[in-house]
Amino acid sequence: RSSGARPSSNSSQLRAARRVLEAAAVYPLDGDLLHALGAVVAVQRAAGVSFDQPDSRLAGRSLETCMTLALQLVTYNSSPYLRKLLPALRAQTLQGWTLYVRDHSGKAEEVARLEASLRESGVPFRFEAGENIGFANGHNRLYQQHAAEAVAFVNPDLVPEPDYYERLVECLVHHAGVGSVQGLLLRGDSGDPSVAMIDSLGLELRGIGDVRDGGAGTPARLYLERSESLKIFGVAGAAPVYRRSALEWAKPTHGCPLDERFFLYKEDV
Repeated sequence: RSSGARPSSNSSQLRAARRVLEAAAVYPLDGDLLHALGAVVAVQRAAGVSFDQPDSRLAGRSLETCMTLALQLVTYNSSPYLRKLLPALRAQTLQGWTLYVRDHSGKAEEVARLEASLRESGVPFRFEAGENIGFANGHNRLYQQHAAEAVAFVNPDLVPEPDYYERLVECLVHHAGVGSVQGLLLRGDSGDPSVAMIDSLGLELRGIGDVRDGGAGTPARLYLERSESLKIFGVAGAAPVYRRSALEWAKPTHGCPLDERFFLYKEDV
């Protein structure tokens, strides 16, 4: 809980699947990874905008020019994870983004390893290192460094499928009423969604003050056959993409999207 990076809810690797969850994100665990499939689980709507209403200003434009995208990564002794994360980001079908990285390890050797991995990856990035100010505050700092219209939080242990960000940004472009989206987050490192278990279908409200990862521990095959997006309460913080205008409308403190009093955990809720 002191890491300032986002631990997952389990000890297996996670993948994000090709199903879009419109609303939320996901988190990493020490030694393990998340796999994200591009299936869309959609959710939170912008005030006064219908879910299926496209943005007329984007007609005729390519996806890369329709909506700018920035990826944000907060690390804490996370260099081993980057061996899988960075190639997965480099292989994304949607390009034109920049990866903004902030390290909280406080170790010169770790900083050197991160910078070397980033340079060798070919991924466009901006890097900074500083004191461990927590997951929420770290992402707030990165958020202030760009003006991208779509903002993605990336867990160090995430392994997104090649079309992950293309599918999520496409969902935001075609559904002006959606404020945030995530993919189907799966446990395990097999790369076979048909045998994987779900880590998160997004945030699920079960009662007053009780918000958990929906679908956690259930077979992914139950959802992979669905062709439509799912509406969810909110996106998990491990692999979400937020519409910037929605964050600006909802931001709680100091002009930033996350409440800095939540050092780690539950800031996504």
